[in-house]
Amino acid sequence: MPIFRLLTLAQLFILPAFLHAQCLSGDCANGVGKYKYKNEDVYEGNFKNGYSDGKGKISYSDGDSYEGEWKNGSWNGRGTYNWKDGRRYTGETKDGYFEGFGNFVGTDSTRYEGNWSLGKYDGKGKYYFKDGRTYDGYWLKGLKSGKGKFNWTDGGSYDGEWKEDKMNGFGKRIYKAGDYYEGYFVADIREGTGKYFYTNKEQYSGEWKQNKKSGKGMHTWPDGKKYEGDFLDGDADGIGKLTLANQDVYEGPFKKGFSEGVGKGTYVAGFVYEGEYKAGKFDGKGTATYKNGDKYTGEFKSGEKSGNGRMSYENGEVYDGTHRPPIT
Repeated sequence: MPIFRLLTLAQLFILPAFLHAQCLSGDCANGVGKYKYKNEDVYEGNFKNGYSDGKGKISYSDGDSYEGEWKNGSWNGRGTYNWKDGRRYTGETKDGYFEGFGNFVGTDSTRYEGNWSLGKYDGKGKYYFKDGRTYDGYWLKGLKSGKGKFNWTDGGSYDGEWKEDKMNGFGKRIYKAGDYYEGYFVADIREGTGKYFYTNKEQYSGEWKQNKKSGKGMHTWPDGKKYEGDFLDGDADGIGKLTLANQDVYEGPFKKGFSEGVGKGTYVAGFVYEGEYKAGKFDGKGTATYKNGDKYTGEFKSGEKSGNGRMSYENGEVYDGTHRPPIT
């Protein structure tokens, strides 16, 4: 929308009318007249002290026009600006700018209804996109800034803070699948702290970076499963605690979603393992303590005793040697 070009044309009327081209009819100093400028623009309406002042219409040589109120040679008051391609602004003007409340209608069904300042959307206003999307909220210098709600045609929405046309600050984003996020954004990206609610009843509450769970957080499942600890790029990664639905618990390091490193597993069946994990399984050196008091200290592989170790039985017997996983 070439607002600034038309504003420059409007400023032609700042100088007294008699300094330009010719008066075609009427009183172009103090009265009603018709004036033609050297660039072929034509103004018809009221004059005062040689300025366009009062009601009047300017027809620009390129086919655009403005009709409405004038003061001291500039648009001031209610008016309508028509572009030759069919676009139209109707509303308040001041000192040659769209200023105050006004409506803009585009040729492609886009619309804006709201406040303007210096020829740009500024303040409270609603914008209708040609594909059915809408934004209702605050603007600054033509950009979405402040509180506002954006609706997508797929059912998604965002209601919250904006900055320079992007989701920025705290808000609620509902996605088309039904998931929703409440938290902080930076330049349209989930960044900072926030809560994500999944349609399958899972929830995540914690820190985000670049749209992914990263930092401290907690993820819960509807069956009672819960992970609390460090995340990286969307996965459990770092130090954390995983509680399964049956209340088995693992505490220790994670890598890409799996227990990895030296940790401790406590199982409701009475079994406890402390030692090395790999890809979510006992792997390396560790100690397994059984409910009946038996204890194994040694090597594990893929979740089973495998390699050298000592098996100490509750009855006092001890076996030192090589252990092999069961044959499957």
